[in-house]
Amino acid sequence: MSKLPDSSHKGQPRTYRADIDGLRAFAVLSVVFFHAFPQTLKGGFIGVDVFFVISGYLICGIILRDLQVGAFSFANFYARRIRRIFPALIVVMGTIVVAGWFVLLPDEYTNLGKHIFGGTLFLSNFVLWSETGYFDVAARAKPLLHLWSLGIEEQYYILFPIFLWFCAKKNIQAVFGIIVLFFISFFDNIYLHRISPVIDFYSPLSRIWELLLGASLAAIFRHSSVLVAYLKIDALCSGFVYVGPQKNDGRCLSLILAVTGSVLLGLGLLLARESNPYPGWIALLPTMGAALLIAAGPLNPISNYLLSNRISVFIGKISYPLYLWHWALISFAFIVTGSLDSSTLVLRICLVVASFVLSILTYFFVEKKIRYSDHNKATPVALLCAMLCIASLGGIIKFKNGFIFRVGSEDSSQVNAIEIESKRALKKCIELFPDWETLNDNMCKIQSSLDRTTIALIGDSHAGHLFDGLAAFLSTKDSLAVFPASCAAPYIDVSSGSRAAGLEFRKNGTFLINRSIDDIVKNENIKNVILSHNPECSYNDIIDVRNESIVDRDKILENGMRRTFDVLTNAKKNIIVVVDSPHLPFQPSSCKNRPYGFFSEYNQCKFKRTINDANISRNWYKKILYNVIVDYKNVKVVDLTGTFCDGQFCYAKKDGHILYRDVSHLSVYGSLLAAPAIMKALE
Repeated sequence: MSKLPDSSHKGQPRTYRADIDGLRAFAVLSVVFFHAFPQTLKGGFIGVDVFFVISGYLICGIILRDLQVGAFSFANFYARRIRRIFPALIVVMGTIVVAGWFVLLPDEYTNLGKHIFGGTLFLSNFVLWSETGYFDVAARAKPLLHLWSLGIEEQYYILFPIFLWFCAKKNIQAVFGIIVLFFISFFDNIYLHRISPVIDFYSPLSRIWELLLGASLAAIFRHSSVLVAYLKIDALCSGFVYVGPQKNDGRCLSLILAVTGSVLLGLGLLLARESNPYPGWIALLPTMGAALLIAAGPLNPISNYLLSNRISVFIGKISYPLYLWHWALISFAFIVTGSLDSSTLVLRICLVVASFVLSILTYFFVEKKIRYSDHNKATPVALLCAMLCIASLGGIIKFKNGFIFRVGSEDSSQVNAIEIESKRALKKCIELFPDWETLNDNMCKIQSSLDRTTIALIGDSHAGHLFDGLAAFLSTKDSLAVFPASCAAPYIDVSSGSRAAGLEFRKNGTFLINRSIDDIVKNENIKNVILSHNPECSYNDIIDVRNESIVDRDKILENGMRRTFDVLTNAKKNIIVVVDSPHLPFQPSSCKNRPYGFFSEYNQCKFKRTINDANISRNWYKKILYNVIVDYKNVKVVDLTGTFCDGQFCYAKKDGHILYRDVSHLSVYGSLLAAPAIMKALE
């Protein structure tokens, strides 16, 4: 075994590094346990960064070695990559397609088809990037969400060999070229981290620095002068650490690097948080930690005993199928149950165990059979054809809208009519306010012309979801318009939810709300103004634009309410403030009848009212509201809790209809249920 670090690994004719498999084990275990037990391990997603560094290190070492001896071939390189990546991925994707047919609803299966198509082409990061937004479905409801990282890796594998081949042809030092690319990518990451965290997370340009960090390590250690310097530094370290002469074999420096790397990985686990924009600067902790552990080599107790023991090495070997299986199982369980909270601990443990079992079976009966045993040159072609078949299936599922015939249909003529009316109102809004589409992702809707509008809805998306129900109940003499902005409080010069990472368009919310109120005040035909808001948006993120030095959220909300009520009262408007409908502690998809009756009615679609009554942000909002309205006789309050809850329970399903489209937004049926209470206040 080599005493110093090298870029070799099992599966190739070079020295085996058992500690690399151990590092893979750390990476995959941190990811698996983070996804299965997020409350326990909050920073486990950094395991993906460790995978990136390892992949960059190994791939660069393979290519540089082959280039050096004149044995590099693009065909051979990509054939090896196909043998490595495709077998397990085909098995997992094929299983997901079949399971989705029996378990998923048409809209879920349609979305899965799109993700399968993107995943097979290794474009998942771009597909997921295009889906980000306020109304994007829950991450756990995407069984192939984790393929974003594989997409970035494969994009790197396609382009990086060409880059190294070009450097070799032009006699450019690979180390120099890799380091230049590393800094370009890293500073792109830092730039995007500030202005667009979503792009920073999914863009290959802002993430390949993690792979290039590993690649630079492989390139550096191929130079004999570096190995000499390594031993010199080791001798210097030995002089500080030990008394008397020591054998100059790299052990002391190896120990220092391993300890430092382990500390950095530990800090990454402790400090990285899913709720914070990532990667940014903090990603240096896990990536540098992984790089230092690789650079340490096997000559230290951490690498020798923790990373190179049989258990760690075995988990490292099955790490790829384990990464693929674990998220698919967790996602399907989440879709079916609607929630993976503390009450599902046993289920989540079973999912982790099942992931290991499936990974072991995949490794021994699929990966090893194809990657190590079968040397038929036709195998990569066959795997490529199989992957294209999976891609075609994904495209067909998407094109066929998830094969809706798999589930029983219900009479939706009323919903269809309402949705047609909603589309007309949306078109009218775009005609009158063409800039709304570019300023926000919550669109205004106007039933007819503004000079015929008599009722206006203002607020965030929780004002928007009331439109369909109210429009259906209004008499012909009334006309409705809604002016929503994502997470925006419906109060003058109040900014709420505007500091959320990746949702920069929310900063336009204050402008849109102010402009809408101004237009309503000037419109004498509008007699009634309905204000609706999701207080979770403002409870921890609210700013008084007129005086940003105020930090007391109670005072900020009260100021906004009073200045808005004053303006609308002076304009002789009647004001109705809607207290938000209950938020679900589970996904409403769990209430739906699954194809062929499997998992039917798994959740009773109700929860204890005490959960809603204990909602901190809702109680805060109601307290401020009721304190303010004592001074305004023209302000009425409609609390939708009484509509969706009885004395004991709150319901997400009534009369066979699902009332929600996600945990907080009402469906058309929910909007129809909420409308009568608001109409009564209007009368």
